[in-house]
Amino acid sequence: MIRLDFFSPYTSVPFLAEHGRGNVAPPPSTLIGAVAAAYYYPIERDVFEEVVEKVRYVTFWVPWYTSVENTSRHFTGFSQRDTRLKVIAASLKVAETKALDENAVKVFVNYGGLRDLGGLISTYSPLDIARAALQILYQPASRLEVYYHGPAYVLYVIDDEKLAEYAKYIFRVGPKESLVAATPVKVDKVLRHDDEVRTRFYVPLRALEGECNYELAHMALRPGGDPFESGVEPFCVPPAVEEMRLVAFKSGWTPVKLVTEEGEFQTVVPEDVLP
Repeated sequence: MIRLDFFSPYTSVPFLAEHGRGNVAPPPSTLIGAVAAAYYYPIERDVFEEVVEKVRYVTFWVPWYTSVENTSRHFTGFSQRDTRLKVIAASLKVAETKALDENAVKVFVNYGGLRDLGGLISTYSPLDIARAALQILYQPASRLEVYYHGPAYVLYVIDDEKLAEYAKYIFRVGPKESLVAATPVKVDKVLRHDDEVRTRFYVPLRALEGECNYELAHMALRPGGDPFESGVEPFCVPPAVEEMRLVAFKSGWTPVKLVTEEGEFQTVVPEDVLP
């Protein structure tokens, strides 16, 4: 288990959207991406089957929180995904040559937000198209900012000891603006729990008998952004200041109590990940 102290708000947008109110907690896909970023640092990659396959289960303990929708920019001066830098490089080349080559078209479609580039080419000049790509990159967009009142916790079940070691080096969760300090938390015991589960760990809806009586959020299980590959599904997420109280679970899911050096935590996990 890893404790995360956030130095800035957690920011998010809806799945497959460029702006708007996202989820109040990082989805499993983001938590896998966080440990992968530490594992591959300083070279960031698009994920990474070798990491995804080794993370058997992950969930997030949501601190009490306050949220607000605010504006921010995709591009910052401190650190960037190399894909965004490709948009700038392609735009500079268009400005120099006054033409769209095959690489520029690919970059603007894949990373520049110009999905319908075929229609634009027949109407606008190469310079206008490059300007549009840069405008999308630099423009402010709304997104959810979540301010956590205290540390968060991530429960990872990872098959690979080397990869698990890198969880303590997680430095950001989600966008690069969401900087964190990660501290390993020793789990002394994992006990089966036969009573009501009181928890702030989010839980997949498929683990519960009946409906979620709290917040329902659709989140991706795998990084990558492809809705057909990411395994998007509903999760039961705690409200701003209360624990969830869960009493009935489907076959294959087990309530547990985690006895740690920072106290006891309750949650429900797949039966096949128990030690």
